[in-house]
Amino acid sequence: PLGIIGDEQVDTAVIKGKQVHGGQLKAVYAMTLGTQAFWREELGEVVSPGIAFGENLTLAGPDLGGRFDEECVYLGDEYECNGVRFRVTGARRPCFRLGMHLGDAVPRRMNATGWSGWYFEVLQPGVLPTTGATLTLVNRRADMSSVADAFRRKIAANPQVPGPRE
Repeated sequence: PLGIIGDEQVDTAVIKGKQVHGGQLKAVYAMTLGTQAFWREELGEVVSPGIAFGENLTLAGPDLGGRFDEECVYLGDEYECNGVRFRVTGARRPCFRLGMHLGDAVPRRMNATGWSGWYFEVLQPGVLPTTGATLTLVNRRADMSSVADAFRRKIAANPQVPGPRE
């Protein structure tokens, strides 16, 4: 429930009573190959899955009308892969460490574009294969916002770059 064994969140600080990184609602950070391709073009360099942004999962599907990105994944969506069940809990807000690692412009561009990836909570733990597994959407509530819409609201509420520490 707190992440992928061997790929856990290192910084689990609590600031002003709020867990900033990690925890059950941010147990797994996912990014799609499409989002990584965007960043590869933006940065003009290789963006290695699981390295550049610190994501735990790099996703290539499922096919949702030919797209799988922050615009078509919704808060509350539940996905299943190899018996492991995840629920989308929110977009990633860039922190100062992302700027330290990839340059100060990256958090500003992430805020401006919304290409951020998203967090999952783990509803049913299990074992994931290293590559080639199928991620299947198993539940979607009609009243939820897309990850992109939620990200835009979060930025509008606090446009501080790279993002507030709390």
